[in-house]
Amino acid sequence: MTRKNAIPGVDEEALAALARQFPSGGTRAPDFSASTSTPAAPAPAPRAGGRGLAVFSLFVALIALAVGAVAIAGPLIRPWLVAKLGSHRLIDLATGYRADVDQRFSAVSSGIDGVKIELGAVGSRAASLERGASTMATRVGAVETGVEAAAK
Repeated sequence: MTRKNAIPGVDEEALAALARQFPSGGTRAPDFSASTSTPAAPAPAPRAGGRGLAVFSLFVALIALAVGAVAIAGPLIRPWLVAKLGSHRLIDLATGYRADVDQRFSAVSSGIDGVKIELGAVGSRAASLERGASTMATRVGAVETGVEAAAK
């Protein structure tokens, strides 16, 4: 190790020996003499990920396309689906066929109308009872007055 300017009072050989003990501290040129002549095997290329996600996305897109096509062409393909697969709730749902739902709604609506009629009848009975109760209270009051007058 040579320097342009020597440090006064420092042994150059001892300084060089110290520098060899700690190789990372110096700025030496790398030693390529110990390297092997055969090149190292190249690292395998990283596998491209995301294939599973791409397949899943394609599957979801195809299902969405099928559902959209059935929803648009539902009334047109309902007879064909019923002929091929039979009548099923899923076919009714996919094609928007609501005859059974409409029948249930009309039955519930007529039941509600019947309850409204019965409630009106109960209300009119309650009103007549209230009128009778007021008449009854007047009669009881008259009887009590008569009883008090007779008792005196």
